[in-house]
Amino acid sequence: MQDRGKRDLARVKSDVGRRVAELRRVRIGTQEQLARAMGFDSVSHVKSIEGGKANLTLRSLVELAEVLRVDVSALLAEPAHRRPRRPGRPAKFA
Repeated sequence: MQDRGKRDLARVKSDVGRRVAELRRVRIGTQEQLARAMGFDSVSHVKSIEGGKANLTLRSLVELAEVLRVDVSALLAEPAHRRPRRPGRPAKFA
């Protein structure tokens, strides 16, 4: 049962990260811009959140929602895509 809980937590963190990335692209722009708006010293924390690695507190979720100008429930909604993540930079579009 404990393994299932770990899988569920990993899925939630991944889904929230994907939702943050989706909303950031539409509402803020770059990861650097989101990091600046959140008051982070570097973009690494944004990358950790979007990568599904960060275990966010409720305070962090509320702050993210405020910066992204959405309700907290929007961060917990199912992401548009659930494709497996691929390491590395995304392809450049011409």
